[in-house]
Amino acid sequence: NAGTFCKTSVFGVFVEDEISLSDRTELTLGVRADRWRAFDGGLGGLNSANQKVITRYDTRSQTSVDPKLSLQTRVSETLSLQLSLGTATRFPTVGELYQGTFDPVAQIILPDSFDPNLKAEKSKDISLIARRKFARSNLTLSAFGQDIDDAIFSFQGINQFGNTVSNYKNIARMKQYGVEAIYEAKDFVITGLDLNGSVSWMDAKTVENPANRAAEGVQFPRIPRWRSNGSDMG
Repeated sequence: NAGTFCKTSVFGVFVEDEISLSDRTELTLGVRADRWRAFDGGLGGLNSANQKVITRYDTRSQTSVDPKLSLQTRVSETLSLQLSLGTATRFPTVGELYQGTFDPVAQIILPDSFDPNLKAEKSKDISLIARRKFARSNLTLSAFGQDIDDAIFSFQGINQFGNTVSNYKNIARMKQYGVEAIYEAKDFVITGLDLNGSVSWMDAKTVENPANRAAEGVQFPRIPRWRSNGSDMG
């Protein structure tokens, strides 16, 4: 029998203040602080003498402070603009840190199939949103960008026994930016028919990945360049 185990905890506080700059413009300032811990982590298994052997990993902790700023203005009764800036930190989960791959041939959890030293993701974000109201509909246009250090992503590969294994790694740096349009309409064409739809374009690429240089400059996996969806309720 073999298994990995771990616990994580996050304690955070968030403070925000809204400042009125004019009758039409507000400035919102905020900051979030988090304290993260990963503890009681280990890898257990049976040795050749059928005895339980446990390898324990050191407790880890990290503190993050992320400021945020948002400037909102009403250009007219039907048009508003919002500019947002900020940073964000995403700490690795238990599954990302200690979800090891069990090898059915060797009958062990592969020690290299998980990384208890994964770093937290750190991103810098910017977005500009324009909202336009019409008689029975709303149109939202947004442009956004994100620069991420140490993005956490699962890689797959084939081991020496021909089995597919996967583990989470840090990608040194990735960037993504794009635009999106969202349309919402009430009583569209006929009374009682509501319509919601969106279309977006995104350029998301790996900038630096020492573990796989071939991935640099390539569209990031599982992030489509074009995406659209829609629904109607009647």
